[in-house]
Amino acid sequence: MITLSRLKPNRGAVCHRCQFIRAFIMMALMIVIFGLAAGDRAVHLSVITTERVAAVICIGGSIMFLFKLLFYWLERRQANAALNDDREQGEQLVADMGKNGHM
Repeated sequence: MITLSRLKPNRGAVCHRCQFIRAFIMMALMIVIFGLAAGDRAVHLSVITTERVAAVICIGGSIMFLFKLLFYWLERRQANAALNDDREQGEQLVADMGKNGHM
């Protein structure tokens, strides 16, 4: 019973899985309706092939990965710099305290 209460969404809350499923179904229906309505007039869309779509997805994913890697590297570098600054300040405080015995 405890696990069921955790899985049950709050009243008024939106389930994200349901949103994705609904969006997928709506897009699939839109494509089917567009295909039926356009018929032979959609000849200029023959440029779009599965290979080109797959290439765009791979290139886009690679670019996003590189950006995320760059941001991760920059964030980690800043965190290390902040840690080093804190350590240097702490060492300076200890050195000053040793000189005169006061903080």
